[in-house]
Amino acid sequence: MITCMHVCACMVLSSGTTELLLSNLVEPHMSQCLRTIDEVFVDCLAKKLEEDPSAPGVPPVAVLCVSVVSVDDFSLKRKDAYKYELLGGQHTALARKSVSKKNPGNSHFQQVLSEVYVGLTDDEALRLASRHNSNGHFVDKMTHRDHVRQLSL
Repeated sequence: MITCMHVCACMVLSSGTTELLLSNLVEPHMSQCLRTIDEVFVDCLAKKLEEDPSAPGVPPVAVLCVSVVSVDDFSLKRKDAYKYELLGGQHTALARKSVSKKNPGNSHFQQVLSEVYVGLTDDEALRLASRHNSNGHFVDKMTHRDHVRQLSL
């Protein structure tokens, strides 16, 4: 049984979030993807980011640090040396990458606000992705198919 306490214990930062380099994010395994990418929504997010880089109302992405195996091994000072699997927030990451390509000199667009986790099982990672999508549902409405997939977890 997966408990909220265990997933919280796998969260690296007590403050919740940190900025990570987009270049350090790797695509999730297909088994971790709960929904397809909505290109129209990505374009809308990109426009929102261009208008206001702080992107109020856009939740942080959820990532799994694949470079270390335990929270004790994670060092915030070395965060830019690690790789992270994107579990939730693919739309946000794609929008930031799009804006980053258009604004290569703007370092603000090279990073994304992230919740970092370490040591999750595949099942826990999938449930975390599901939670992210449930929270993100208020930003980008989930389809009926998305809900059915999420319920099958």
